[in-house]
Amino acid sequence: NLANTITISMPADNTFAPIVVDLAPNEAATVEVTDEILQLWATNPNQVYDRGIHIQATNYTTAYFEVGTHFNPDIFALKGRNALGKDFFVPFQNYSYNGNHYSPRPYSGIYIVATEDNTEITITPTRPVFPGRPAGIPFTLQLNRGQTIAVVPEDYANTGQQADKHLGGTRVEASKPITITSSDDSVYGLPNGCYDLIGDQLIPTNIIGTEYIAMKGRLTIPEFFYVLATQPDTEVEIDGVLVDILQPGQQLRWEFAQQNHHIKTSEPSYVYHVAGFGCEQGGAVLPPINVCTGSTKVSFTRSKGESFFLNILVRAGAQDGFIFNGD
Repeated sequence: NLANTITISMPADNTFAPIVVDLAPNEAATVEVTDEILQLWATNPNQVYDRGIHIQATNYTTAYFEVGTHFNPDIFALKGRNALGKDFFVPFQNYSYNGNHYSPRPYSGIYIVATEDNTEITITPTRPVFPGRPAGIPFTLQLNRGQTIAVVPEDYANTGQQADKHLGGTRVEASKPITITSSDDSVYGLPNGCYDLIGDQLIPTNIIGTEYIAMKGRLTIPEFFYVLATQPDTEVEIDGVLVDILQPGQQLRWEFAQQNHHIKTSEPSYVYHVAGFGCEQGGAVLPPINVCTGSTKVSFTRSKGESFFLNILVRAGAQDGFIFNGD
């Protein structure tokens, strides 16, 4: 309930003029950066850019980055300090391919931003990586504060668009805190679909959990969640039944058979959910329910007039414990 001053800057690029926005309590603002897109866009994979965006607020705030206003949009929920870490595994969907009828050709990628100078980053890919890096062999990168790089599949604009070439399970380790965003562009909604950008800002391994609830969205095409192991011999239970034992970097794909699924793992794991409505898809890492990740107050805004839904998860007995816009 405090006024807030938001500053959006680009620490590694002194030519970027910081954007400052003043907000009253419970006020939202949209900052359009379409005109600056060439200064923001990491145009080529495997190239270091000075384009990491830093958002600072004088009081607690929520923020997301939205790509697209009409076609193939997605929202990347920014997670603040919870996004900072030194050890990540990267989940990806492995069911649908990247549509090949656009120019430039869409592809999937892992986007890394350093928050401190002289950050050494070690990447162990699960599939071959452009340019010519083999699967399973670690390689290192060096970034300074505010610098970014995109790691993508080998032949990313052709055979790398296939679902089985995505880099799901890839491990990223850093000597200093980094953030990672996954992007999977123009994913075709099989079997009869739409094309959509899906992705999310990720969380590091130190705040993932072992228990999750996945709530089905409103897709009319097959809907999946993915369980990604980070430790050896991770047992995966779904709705009380042991369904698989995974090794680090391995993913289990599970199609929804009911409205909710209860997921428990013997070791800390990621759960990544691809949902949406109709054949329009979006993706997000789910918060675990066995560690403190929830809030007693949440604000959100909507930038366009399409269908918009809330899926609210609450412990049994608290179903009537909500105030929505004061009611």
